Amino acid sequence: MNLLKDDVSQLIKKLAIPASVGTLFQTLYTLVDTFYAGKISPEALSALSKSFPIYFLIIATSIGVTVAGTSLIGSSIGEKNDKNVLFRRASNRCFIYCNFNYIFHIW
Repeated sequence: MNLLKDDVSQLIKKLAIPASVGTLFQTLYTLVDTFYAGKISPEALSALSKSFPIYFLIIATSIGVTVAGTSLIGSSIGEKNDKNVLFRRASNRCFIYCNFNYIFHIW
């Protein structure tokens, strides 16, 4: 996969299909949880309905940090920056991701 020479529509397909499948499986996981929790009791179903927004907030934040970090690293590679800049951007991304993880686990 060459981002500079390949056709844009083919690149979008190669990148978007795996992301869409991942999102589909996350949604199916949520639906299966809802189905089986509904069989247990209405209280279990209401507990899931209260936790789903938090779950999707965590997922969206993780995806956002990953996409932002990847685009910064990609722009550094495109600018032909030295390895120290790439390492700093990658380590900043890991630091931010670990902080979000810590905050969400305590919350």
